[in-house]
This record gives sequence, structure tokens and C-alpha cells, in this order.
Amino acid sequence: MKNSALVVLLIASAALPALTEASRETAPARKQPACRIVTGGKAHSLVLDALYMFPEAYDCVVAFGSGSQAGGSFVSVVDPGAARRAVLAPEPGVEEILSHRPDCVVLKSYLAGGLGRRLEELDVPVLYVDLESPESFQRDILALGRLMGNPDRARELNAYFAENLRQVREMSGAIPASQRPATLLIYYGTRGSTVSFNVPPKQWLQTSLVQWAGGNPVWLEAAAGSGWQQVGFEQIAAWNPAIILLVSYHTPADEVKKRLLGDPKWLELEAVRQGRLFAFPADYLSWDQPDPRWIIGLHWLAGKLHPQRSDSPDIEGKVEEFYGFVYGLSRQQIRQSIIPRIRGDYP
Repeated sequence: MKNSALVVLLIASAALPALTEASRETAPARKQPACRIVTGGKAHSLVLDALYMFPEAYDCVVAFGSGSQAGGSFVSVVDPGAARRAVLAPEPGVEEILSHRPDCVVLKSYLAGGLGRRLEELDVPVLYVDLESPESFQRDILALGRLMGNPDRARELNAYFAENLRQVREMSGAIPASQRPATLLIYYGTRGSTVSFNVPPKQWLQTSLVQWAGGNPVWLEAAAGSGWQQVGFEQIAAWNPAIILLVSYHTPADEVKKRLLGDPKWLELEAVRQGRLFAFPADYLSWDQPDPRWIIGLHWLAGKLHPQRSDSPDIEGKVEEFYGFVYGLSRQQIRQSIIPRIRGDYP
């Protein structure tokens, strides 16, 4: 970008203060939404899905990152104007973002030290979202509501997620510790021809989902880091969990499950022998992540861990409720564009 053009973009973007991690709770409400919102970089899909819980996103989002875990564009389902949005490079640079004249750039919080810092140094307003726990999720939704000029919608969304979480925790709270199945959640990852199995850290949403749904995570002592921790099959066999939850973000989890069921050593595990190796569902994104879908992932998980309970959730009904309320999709849209895409052990 030529220097003169960059100066014009900086003058246009400097009118708003940077919305940092520390300021997002106190950022003033807008009478009108930010006119031009950009999101991109790592995990941009999680941020984009949060933005589109607000109807203002149809007018405000002007550019977002490229690619998705399972392929296909969820935004094209919820936004008829999605084709008019600009698509950024997988790891966009500052100049590319500035070319879209953002009023605000919304990023995952772990980009604060890299892309976010470079944008802030140029006085570009940045709002960071975390979404990793119910507390941060609610705080981030309130911040997005202020950004969009729609705090009422933010409160409605938070009430919906809080009520659904309460329903599951009320059910699981009645389950004695002795009846909580030993549960292992593993992420199947590949790099080239190398396959790895990984467990999430204690503080991540995936661990909380197992606990809230009434499971006993067997991997906590091995989850001391801040990211996925690789474990070998010998460790998995030593844990010998009653239930194994299989997560895969790029290869469909049910395809990975089929491969494992063809491996003699996996057939020796109790969970596999008992038919309790479950592929975590996904549609456009897997339901175990810090994305709005975590709430239907939680309902599904509660049903898998405790199928015998009469108060186990109606997961098919919850899926329709979720996509109807959170994204405003009609029943016909849900049945045509969402249900057929669901992979994994659904329902």
C-alpha cells in the first residue's frame, strides 16, 4: 500500500479508541453499530459465528477470514449477502485489514500480542474476545452487544445460554460422583503423515463440557499446559476410560472413528468394546469448541454420558431451538442446510 493511502486509512480508523481486553467490559454502548467490522486470523470462524448472533452483522461485517474446519460456508446460510463480503487471507496482514477501512477489528484474545498489537500501534480499534468459559462468553457477548449497538440482544443471548447450561448442570448435579463415568476426550490431529492424540488443558471449554455433563475427566493430571497435550496410546490404555469422545477438526470425526475401529489395539479398550467410542458431532464446526455451538454440544454430551436418565435432553429439538433462536433460521432452513451436514454420533 502506498504511504498516502495508508495515511488516509489511519485517519479514518483513528476516530474510535482501541477496545482492548481490559476495556471491553466498560466500552460505552453505541447508539448505532460500528459500520465496518473485520475479523480474521486464527480461529476467526469462532468469532464470526459470535458476531452473526446479532442481526446487525448483516450490515456491519465487511470482511472475514478464509477457510473453515469442515468446509462449506456457514455464513452463506445465515447471511444472504455473504457473497458481497471480502474474504481475507488465512493469516491477514495489517495492510490487508486496513484496506477494508474497519471501524473495529474483532479478534480472538490470543492474537493480542501479534496482529492485535500491530493494529493497535496504528490506532486501529480492536476488540478481543475469549469465549472459553461461561463467564468470558457472557462478558464477550455483552461487549459485542455494545459494539453492535444492541445490548438487548446480548442480554437475550446470555439468558438463553445461561438457562441451557443450568438445565444440564441441574441434571448432572444429581448424579453421585460414583456414577460419573471415567471419560476421555481426545483430539485427533495430523501433520503430514504423522497422527497424534491430544487432550485439552484443565481450563479449556472441552474439559468443562465433560464435567458439566456429568463425566469424570481422566486426563486432568496430564493437562498441565496451556494447549493441547499429546498423549500416546499406552497412556490412553492405562486410563482405560469407560467413555471416549473423539474430536477431529479437519477429518470428519466419524471417519476417524471408523479407522480406529479397524485397529486391533483400540478394540481392546473397554470403551470400544462396550460401544462407547463417540465421534463428537459437527456441522460447519465441531460442537466442542468455544463457538456458540458449545451449548448444543453440551446437551448432546449429557445424553451420551447418561442416556438412561429420563431428563436427558431431546438433542434434535435442541438443535432446532438453537439455530432458530441464535441465528434466526427457519425450520425449513435448519432441515435443509444444517441437519444434513451433521456428522459424528448424532443424535
